[in-house]
Amino acid sequence: MLVEQMSKEIGLPQDQILKIAKQASHAYKTYSIKKRSSAGYRTISHPSRILKLLQSWLATRFLSVLPIHECVYSYRKDISIKAHAAIHQSNNYLLRVDLTDFFPSITQKDIYNLLLANRELYSPNLTDEDFKFVLRVACKGNAITIGAPSSPVLSNAILYNFDVIWAKRAKELSVIYTRYADDLYFSTNEPNVLSKVLEEVRENLNTLSWPKLRINELKTIFTSRKRKRVVTGLVLTSTNKLSIGRDKKRHVKSLIHQFILGKLSESDASYLKGYLSYAVNVEPSFMESLKTKYGEGFLVELSKLKYVTRKRKYTTSKTKK
Repeated sequence: MLVEQMSKEIGLPQDQILKIAKQASHAYKTYSIKKRSSAGYRTISHPSRILKLLQSWLATRFLSVLPIHECVYSYRKDISIKAHAAIHQSNNYLLRVDLTDFFPSITQKDIYNLLLANRELYSPNLTDEDFKFVLRVACKGNAITIGAPSSPVLSNAILYNFDVIWAKRAKELSVIYTRYADDLYFSTNEPNVLSKVLEEVRENLNTLSWPKLRINELKTIFTSRKRKRVVTGLVLTSTNKLSIGRDKKRHVKSLIHQFILGKLSESDASYLKGYLSYAVNVEPSFMESLKTKYGEGFLVELSKLKYVTRKRKYTTSKTKK
């Protein structure tokens, strides 16, 4: 029995684990944060510490055996956003398809179907009680949430069959297909192909028995090398190189200027330090331009700072006990 295995490995009594699972849907703190890359807010449901322990165990010791297609780049160890964007950087035409309310659309029934389809991966075989236990621990109400440690692996695995179909179909059309959570990316050097891809994707999603997903038409974007192409936040330049983009560069320069003047908070300075490391990894030439403009003194001072978590703005907050 799954609960028995969990009990042995995390050191909690089985009856306590079952009690936590039964009350799991009420053990979340729910709040909204402003999205980093677009207008609007994202709803986060963060589990209590004890529920998070159970979800983390599920993610690493149970759900980790579920198949995830190699075209999926989200939430995978040692696979970076840079590596994902680089897959598309040499292609002239890009299509990004956004899926509406992706995490909340993955329901208990979908997870049940996913586990049932992969039942042979588990030994001993899963019992009905095991299924019920996983659904209670992994879901808040009827669906998974942004904030639960078990949600990323489930969101990666839930579209495995869809990913298999589109990896094959894309190859037939001379198109590259990748997925990053709820964002589907298609790129090619063949003109007038991606509009056909979008229609086929729409039809394919409509025929899925599970999960039931819809395209967010407002966030679905066609673009080409003549215009700005963006893959998971990174810009593909007209010369087919990767960049953090002009807006991010202006923001970084503004933060550096404030830091030099001593007007940057400790948490924002820590963020600047971390983001610079990321930016330079993506676009090494950017650091050279910063050194030329500001000198290297600010880098020395930044290097002395300890990491401090940068607070994000919460718009609503509600705790259920």
